[in-house]
Amino acid sequence: MANPLPEPLTLDALTLESRILVAPTCQDSARDGEATGRHMMLGRLTMSGAGLLTLDATADSPEVRIIARDLGLNNDGRERALGRSDSGLNPDRPCRLRGPGP
Repeated sequence: MANPLPEPLTLDALTLESRILVAPTCQDSARDGEATGRHMMLGRLTMSGAGLLTLDATADSPEVRIIARDLGLNNDGRERALGRSDSGLNPDRPCRLRGPGP
C-alpha cells in the first residue's frame, strides 16, 4: 500500500499539498505578544513537506491572551515580529494567515 501522507488533502475549499500537519504547541515564549527567536523555527517547519502549519494561542488582542507569553497579532509591530519567522518559508508555497472561523 502506498503512503498517503504526501498526497494532497482537500477540506472544503482548502487543498493542502500533503496530509502532513505540524502543530507546534505550548510555545509560551512571546515577549509582550511579540514573536521571539523560538518562533523563528516555524518557517523551517514549513520546509518539512507539511501541508499545514498551525500556531496555538495567538490572540487578536492583549486581553484575550491566555498567558502573557502568548503570541499577539493586535498591532503592526507584533505582526512584523511574527513575519520574521517566515524567512525560511518556501516562496513557491502559499502562506495564509487566518484566524478561527469561516
